[in-house]
Parts: sequence; structure tokens; C-alpha cells
Amino acid sequence: MLDLSGTAVEGRNNPAHWPALRAELETVFRQKSRDEWTAVFEGTDVCFAPVLDLTEAPHHPHNTASAGYPQPVPAPRFLPKPSRRCPPPAPEIGADNATALQGWGFDQGEVDGLLAKGTLSAR
Repeated sequence: MLDLSGTAVEGRNNPAHWPALRAELETVFRQKSRDEWTAVFEGTDVCFAPVLDLTEAPHHPHNTASAGYPQPVPAPRFLPKPSRRCPPPAPEIGADNATALQGWGFDQGEVDGLLAKGTLSAR
């Protein structure tokens, strides 16, 4: 897969050879994009994972597999199903507006008025 030179592979257990091996690995890995390397290693027995940014990580299959939705839990997950300790997914933004406003003392007429004016969304 990586097509490393024999010298680099043979010296991998000797710390004196690690700088050369590191340089060779860097050269090899720079030849493809992250997504290209992911395609190479996905489905193999190589222990790897792509480095994802904060917008990509919640949607990666490994982060949604246990609960069916993005859930911040430790990995690896040892149970075949979500733990009862995992909280449910957060409500959509605005889903609790009316409840929150009523809790802060607004009556239903005032809440309806704010919704009618577009001050709040009724998601």
C-alpha cells in the first residue's frame, strides 16, 4: 500500500533509523489527499481514521453508529446498543421557545403574539 523502501522497513525497530523512516512516510503521505488515503485504507485491517474538522466529525459513520445520531461518547464503544446513560439528541433550535417563555412568566397570548410577529420561530 505505502510502497516503502526496504531500508526504511528494515530499520523500523531501530530508533536511530526513525528520522529517515519518518521523512519517507511524510513523502509518501503527501502524495495523496486525506480522502484518497481514506479510500485506500477503508475496509482493510489497518488501524486508521481520517482527521476530521469540527463540522465533519459529527456526521462521520463512527460517530453516529451507536445511537443513530451524533452523540459525544467515548470510543471505542463496547456495547452493541446505546448506553442508557447517553442523553437523547438535543432538541432543534427554537423547539422549546414557548415552554421557556412561559417558564419566564410570559402567558400564552404573549407567546402567540411573539410568534405571530416573527420574533420567535416555532420550530
